[in-house]
Formats: sequence, structure tokens, C-alpha cells
Amino acid sequence: MASGSKGEWSAVAATLARGQNGQKRKFIIDCDAGVDDAEALMVMLSSSIDVIGITCVSGNVACPQVVKNVQRVLANCKRSDIPIFAGAEAPLLATRKDATYFHGKDGLGDVPVDPSFEPDQASYRAPETESAVSALLRLAKEHVVSPAEPGQSFGDRAKTIKLQLEPLEARLAEAVKAGELARALFLEREVYAVSARLQAVEDVIVEFGAEAGPGLDILALGPLTNLAVAPRLYHRFPALVRHLIIMGGTSRARGNVPGFPSAEFNLFADPHSAQITLHSYFQPILVTWECCMDHSFEWHRVNEWLRKDTAKAKFIRHIFHFAQQVSLENNWDYIACDPLAAAVAVEPREVVPEDKMAQLHHCQVQTASIADPAYAQTVVDYDNLSGCVPNTWLIHAVHVPAVEKIFLRKMEDA
Repeated sequence: MASGSKGEWSAVAATLARGQNGQKRKFIIDCDAGVDDAEALMVMLSSSIDVIGITCVSGNVACPQVVKNVQRVLANCKRSDIPIFAGAEAPLLATRKDATYFHGKDGLGDVPVDPSFEPDQASYRAPETESAVSALLRLAKEHVVSPAEPGQSFGDRAKTIKLQLEPLEARLAEAVKAGELARALFLEREVYAVSARLQAVEDVIVEFGAEAGPGLDILALGPLTNLAVAPRLYHRFPALVRHLIIMGGTSRARGNVPGFPSAEFNLFADPHSAQITLHSYFQPILVTWECCMDHSFEWHRVNEWLRKDTAKAKFIRHIFHFAQQVSLENNWDYIACDPLAAAVAVEPREVVPEDKMAQLHHCQVQTASIADPAYAQTVVDYDNLSGCVPNTWLIHAVHVPAVEKIFLRKMEDA
């Protein structure tokens, strides 16, 4: 039984599909720039949105290399006007992992710049001296909208969270009274998380006013370290984010990390940051590994797309060779993880057109012990057995023709 009632996703998709008060949508992309991040960036840059910054985080490769890869992608898209910010170089607590086995040692297939269709490296934009987290905080404040559209103000969000908190506190009191200590401890942590979200919004109201609202959306394509550190430095930050779309996690406990069968790489790379993020931000949207697998493409179809005689298609074909060979050796289809999340972000009503394709559930990330096979698993409470507040939108299905249209558009030269 879905936690989200009929019509709720349609409302979320409608707000995500347009900016506040008719303005162009403002996005920050937080990424760990491997080959699929490169594709996702190209999806975003070929859409009618305003990318105001790209923040980098260690993941597929180390953060300094991520910065170089973003520079290269932006140059190939003729968008070196977009600022790049270096971010976290290591997870909060875990040991740093990478995915070079799939993306290549440099994250972009270990292929040199091809001067026949790629810009010279001298044209690359230098990264900013400001850190990724500092940029996130600054840009979120700069893009507060006042007054906000009905239903999108800080005051509206505070009312929603208060309505969630009251029955949760009642369930906690019942558990304490019944002597159900384990359940009480679990619900106490949930009350703390929801109360923290409410406090962040109430403090933002003091700063900006109840009629104002968030004007910034974030697409997160890698480990969530930057997004977990930001609210630790400025606890109001999650309240300043309108929508957070994340590629990561699992919805059916089917992962992609050797030795950890129920973990997806992005959340596995920093599960503690993932747990903080899911509990700090208001109803993030999760495009999970299983959703990406369920909507994979055969390589012959992908190669048809890449035969387009454009510089962008040549660039994708160039950097994809390594990942394609790894995929073919393992009998894997093309699983478009980050590009699929980008497609959801740019055209949510077309890509996820039906309410049954997305559901709102309580999610948390297993962080207890790396010795546990379920380490970094996304635990989904499908039937609300925990009594916790549904906190995360799970995208379960997408409209493939809409996705293909978006993927093809990214290869068109401007």
C-alpha cells in the first residue's frame, strides 16, 4: 500500500516542472563526474533550466579529478560560463571508495582529449576558490523567492511538518507508556529528525519571512557528503532547498556493490551522509538503482543514438568506449543511472506521468556495521509498519519514450 495518497506525486511533479513565480528553474548539480555524470550534465544543459553551479564530490574518482572532468564536459557543451566548486574529498566516516573499474582511472574512460571535435584544454574554466559547501549555502540564500507561490512558501512547509509531527509524538508517548522500549527509541529518533526539519524552517521564516520560499533545486549524482556537511554548518540549509533529486539507493534491496548485495554505490560510498540527507531534507526524490535497471537499454540501441554526426555525440562515444566494453564483458545492458535522474529532474511530468510510478515512503540507510551484509542498504518501510513519517519519494517507473527523447536531445549541438 503506498504511503503517498493519489494525486500527491502529480502535485510534486507540477512544482518541480516549473520555477517559482514563472521564473526559470535554478539548479545546482552535485556530482562525482564519471561517464554517466557527464551524460547527465549534458541532459541538464540541453534543457530549459538554469544551472547556476556544479559542486564536486569524491565518488567515482577523487574530487580533484572530478573537477577536471566537469571542466571538460562543460567545455564540450560550450558552457564554461558555469562555475565549478570543489567539495568533499572523503566520506564523513567511511573509507573512500571509487568506481574506476567501470569509469576508467580518470573517470571518463581514460581517453585523451580529441582535438578533432573537443575544445582545447586552455579554454577550460578554472574552478572557483570558494568551497562546494560554502557555495551551496550562499546560492541557496541568494535564490530565496519572496513572495513564493501558494503552497511553496516556508510557512506552508512549516504547517506540513507540524501536521506530521503531532501524531508521531503521540505514537512515541504510546510506545513509552506500553513499555515498548525498542519501538520508543526508534520513534524518538524519528521525532528528533522531524523536529529538526521543523526547526530549520521556523528559523528560515525568522530570517526571510513566512511568505518567502525556496527557489533552488539540487540534482545529486554522487555520494551525498556535500549535502550532509551543509546542514552541519548551517542547519537552516535543507529548508532553503525546494526539491532535491538523488540518483542512488535501492528500493528492493538489490545492489551493485561486490560483497554488499543490497547496497548501491553512491550511498555505499558514504552511507552516513546518505542517512543524514534523507532525514534532513524535505521529501527528497530518489531514483534508485532498481529503477535504472528496470529501464535499461540494449547497447545496439544506444549505439544508434551515438551515430549522430555532432560533436556532442562524438564526445559521448569517445568517453563511453571503456564503460561499454566492461558492460559487454559482463553481459550488462546500458543502465542510464545519472542521465535517468536528470531526465526526472528536467521533465518530471513527462518522465513520471502517473501517480503509481512514484510513492512516498519512510526510508533510512543501514549504517550499523560494515561487517553486516546489509550495510548501506536503503531500508524502505512500504507498509508504514514503523509508524514513522514518509520522508522520501521513490521513483519506481518511467515513461521510456519521454526518456529517449531527452537522451537524444542532449547530443544536439547548440
